[in-house]
Amino acid sequence: MRVVEGARAAGRDSQRVRWTDAELAVLNRHARALACGRFRDARAAAASCHAEINRLVPRPPRRVRTGVCVRLELATHVLGWHMDDTRWLPGERDLLEKYALVAARGKEVTIRASAQACQAAIARLYQRFRARHPSDRDGYVQRTYKTIHSYIEQRAGELGRKVDARWSAEEDAAMGRYALALLDGQYRDGKAAARACRRELATLRRGWREADPHRYSRTRMRSYCAVRHRIVELAHAHERRWPKTAWNKEELAIMRSWLPWYRRHRGSRGFPAMRVAAEGIQEELESLGSRRSVAACYGMFQQTWSRLNRPA
Repeated sequence: MRVVEGARAAGRDSQRVRWTDAELAVLNRHARALACGRFRDARAAAASCHAEINRLVPRPPRRVRTGVCVRLELATHVLGWHMDDTRWLPGERDLLEKYALVAARGKEVTIRASAQACQAAIARLYQRFRARHPSDRDGYVQRTYKTIHSYIEQRAGELGRKVDARWSAEEDAAMGRYALALLDGQYRDGKAAARACRRELATLRRGWREADPHRYSRTRMRSYCAVRHRIVELAHAHERRWPKTAWNKEELAIMRSWLPWYRRHRGSRGFPAMRVAAEGIQEELESLGSRRSVAACYGMFQQTWSRLNRPA
């Protein structure tokens, strides 16, 4: 704020311009329309408001849509509107129910497959709608995949989708092996380990079809996200040093031991002192069995240096 005040005193013109009465009139009209349900969500109302504001004559400095959306949401909240009030079209509801029911009853159907199929069906619905009502193109914004997935997952559970959330001893044993393989560097990261482990879990579950039909009937194929989360959880339990985990006390001690050296050499012209320090830290960490990259060492060292030398 001191810098901004000094810049203003030196004659700098701010790029932020107050909203004119004409802009506010357009904004308030769209806020009332959104609160009354004439737009399906804030993004659609903001798109229409943004376009109309930038058609005003004389035209104000061009507004960005994000700024219009934020200001519009604030104005609409005053009128009692909330994000949860965003409405679904009747056609969307029908499709969501259809695919949620498929996910609930299909033994081999995943939530992801149902959500993808539902998203494609909703996209076709919107194409037909826009063909019939071209003037309302900005009034309706298609739902995101994440929203559709979340809805179907919740609704399928309400319709009786059976999922055994507990990991069996066989599953945990398999994932434990992949967690150790990850720590030993056999996989590049948790994603690669999860993909390989998920294939083994699928084979394991197919074996239940004959050996344990009851277990097979009340479970579903484990999702990639669930497998990855569990592998990472099991890897953390071993308390071994590996990338993308918090630095332990030994690693931090080595990193901090380079601070005095960097303080002496940071002013040398043309000498990349921080890069050299990061490379030195990485080499010393390797002696502990740590697999931190030079980039990770550089980032942690830079962050620590900045925090310790922040102006009072």
